[in-house]
Parts: sequence; C-alpha cells; structure tokens
Amino acid sequence: NTELTRIHPSPEGGQIYFEYAANEEQLYKMIDQSERCEQEVTYHCRKTPLLNTPDGSLLRWWIGGPGAGVKQSSWGGGLMGSQQCSCSLQENCDDLGHHTNSSVWAIDSGVLTNKESLPVRSLVLGDIQIPGFQSAYKVGPLHCHGDKNIWNAAFFDMETSYLHFPTFHGELSAD
Repeated sequence: NTELTRIHPSPEGGQIYFEYAANEEQLYKMIDQSERCEQEVTYHCRKTPLLNTPDGSLLRWWIGGPGAGVKQSSWGGGLMGSQQCSCSLQENCDDLGHHTNSSVWAIDSGVLTNKESLPVRSLVLGDIQIPGFQSAYKVGPLHCHGDKNIWNAAFFDMETSYLHFPTFHGELSAD
C-alpha cells in the first residue's frame, strides 16, 4: 500500500504489514546486487508523538530487513538507532523533547537508505488512544538503482560531459 492511510484510534495499537510483488529470494537478490536502495516513509500526525516517550521507550517503530525483519527505531531521514526522524536532525521539530512533530498537524517524512534494513516489512503502532489523536502513514515503493558488479560505468552530472576514446585499430586485436 503506497497510498496515504489513516490510522484509527485503538487501545491496543496494531501492526500493519506490507507485501511486495517479488518473492523473498528475488527481493533480497535485488537489494544485494543493487548499488543503492531507498524507500520513503511518511507519518502525518497531530497529538501523536512518533517515536518515543519522555522516558525513551518507543511508541511506534518499523520492522525491516531480511526474513522476519528487525525492529528499527529511527524514522526516514534519521540516523539508524537514533529514535529520531529527519526534523530532529534539521532541528525544526515542533516537539524537540520527542524529536518529532506531534502537537500540530505535521508530517515526519524521510527516505530510508540502509540496504540491510530494507524493505519496510511492517509498522508497529503503540498506544493510539490519545485524546485528539490523528495520524496517517504512507510507505513508498522500494527503489533500487545501479548494479554493484558493474565496475566500468561512467556517470555524468552535466549535460556537456563526455568520454573520449582513442580511435580503434582493428588490425591490432579485437578480443
């Protein structure tokens, strides 16, 4: 599901699972062979701290990586294991104590790039019975780029860039 999905209040929270068109083996071969992979995650919220409580315990997290996956405590754009999202690194969160946007209708969004923790398998939501609670999530598609086994590739960042090769002389050798 790559569409924005509203989360409805529930005393027990819940877990949302994501499925991919490729099977497990195909998925991990693609991730392993790729030079880089990324997946965008977005959390829209109001009165809903995303990651932690004042004592540091996690409220919500995501599961990612091979097999059943591993609990991940950072959000898109945050440092791995930091319990923070991108607004915390940019120091523009409305709730710096929780390192997220939570008291106003805001968006915590970022791109996950650590291949070892991709793809996002599920979101785990803790207590979502908070008065005034409003939230929604979106997990984008997994995008992988490049082939790490191709070592003789050239990349250009300017339209006027080019490669110059000397004239090929077929009488010497062509194999």
